[in-house]
Amino acid sequence: MASILVPAGAEITVFGNADRFDHATSTVLYYDPAQQANAEVLASVLGLASASYSQTGETAVDVTVIVGGDLAQPAAAPKLTVPSRPAAGNG
Repeated sequence: MASILVPAGAEITVFGNADRFDHATSTVLYYDPAQQANAEVLASVLGLASASYSQTGETAVDVTVIVGGDLAQPAAAPKLTVPSRPAAGNG
């Protein structure tokens, strides 16, 4: 996620695990209304509809990104098609 979020303006100061590992959907949370625009940019970059305001939570960070199952799945590997060559001596 850092390779996506940092170019969008994020500065990652704290990295850790979420409160649990079964979040189905990813969430961007902000705790100070002054950070809403920043949080919305990060949500947009991740393909999320919007960020959510939380009155409780972190005081040491401005925005929290919780990566859920929707973003944690590895992207499908691109399909590589290699043209077949005749075996040696067959043509």
